[in-house]
Amino acid sequence: MLRSFLARPHPLLSNLRRQDCRSVARQLGRRPDQIISRSYTSSEDETDSDADRPEPEPKHRRKHLYVVLDDWKKGFSIHKLDLDDDSDGGDLTQRPPVHRQTTWGWGGGWSFAAVGSKIVAAGRINSSEEDNVTLVYDTEAAGLSIVPRLPAALHLGWDLAAAAGNGLYTFEGGKYNGGIHLLEDAPAPAPADDKYGIQAFWWGTKDHWSWSTIQTPLPFRANDIESFAVHPEGGGRTLFVSVGDWEHVLDRLVRTSETFSYDTRTREWTRHGDWDLPFEGQAHYDAELDAWVGLRKVYEPHDRHSPQKHWTDGYLCSCDVPSPDGSPVQPDWKLCAEGMIPPYRDPADADARLLYMGGSNYCLVEVMACESFKSKHLANVGRKCVIRVATFRLKYGKKGELLVAARRPDRSYHFSTFVEGTPKAGVFWM
Repeated sequence: MLRSFLARPHPLLSNLRRQDCRSVARQLGRRPDQIISRSYTSSEDETDSDADRPEPEPKHRRKHLYVVLDDWKKGFSIHKLDLDDDSDGGDLTQRPPVHRQTTWGWGGGWSFAAVGSKIVAAGRINSSEEDNVTLVYDTEAAGLSIVPRLPAALHLGWDLAAAAGNGLYTFEGGKYNGGIHLLEDAPAPAPADDKYGIQAFWWGTKDHWSWSTIQTPLPFRANDIESFAVHPEGGGRTLFVSVGDWEHVLDRLVRTSETFSYDTRTREWTRHGDWDLPFEGQAHYDAELDAWVGLRKVYEPHDRHSPQKHWTDGYLCSCDVPSPDGSPVQPDWKLCAEGMIPPYRDPADADARLLYMGGSNYCLVEVMACESFKSKHLANVGRKCVIRVATFRLKYGKKGELLVAARRPDRSYHFSTFVEGTPKAGVFWM
């Protein structure tokens, strides 16, 4: 009888479904026709043939370049770019993003990182201090998760975020040396006085994303981090970090450097020696080259109380992967003779990032101001900026030198920004 009742059309039920869809759509800022509905089949309706039918093989998901931009006055947008389409490019103000998020003050501490197929954004969505949250955008499901109670030490952003093991490790340069905070797709532990786990459920973290603070102290200042890379052994459980500083010795500034590794399983630090990785920022492991690959780091002397001055000059380099058990000597590294940033442009003025696409294929993304950009359809769109994307492949030559091969024509994407200074963007390949 129940099944026959549900099979008949009921105007009242249909009207309730429409009203509920409109209400949810208004809360999400979307049109009702954009809300996806799903239907489910009960076990009683499942036939023997359905039960015996094998599960379909998952299709290979083609990856894209995701760019997070401050291209509107109320927050940020996430754009999805197809690098396999040679015609893709042009004006991003003329195409809709895959997600647009309202925030409170883009320049007030919003940070972006990636773990797996998810983009993590942390910052304040309203004027209250209690409104500092973590947003996790799933690029596969095109869905957004909200994790409340961002650690107070991260309210102004983090100095470094690295995906290692099954979590995202964020470093903040707070008091003393700073600390590490871990974001992982795991339930948060309920407070001792929360017998039934009501508080964890209320905050939406009982069965999904949660933050925790690593109690192991940092053996260096988080503000001094210059390079990092994930070791390929052990499922990516070990994170290598190089730090640099300048000290006054006999009225001269002398550079000091150290490299450490952190085991995410034992939560212990290992000091490797007085040497540093040659990279600026993140390096990527290339299995075909059996090496870490990144952009070369350059620096100039500075006082301890002044900001760190290091950047990339746009040259690629590869470095042998040291042993996680201990490496007192700097591993050998090679420099590519071909620069990836045009010589007429100051590399320090561009925000350049190297992304690994797999199979020794790479993507170099530069974000810079572009005063020549004009939009015919939009007025008052802020400062004009451009994203330059270069894709290429790396290989070793006959003499073991690092070479750029199969470089495709560069492409450009224009956008607008409402933040002063060098334009910034979060760029991820997933």
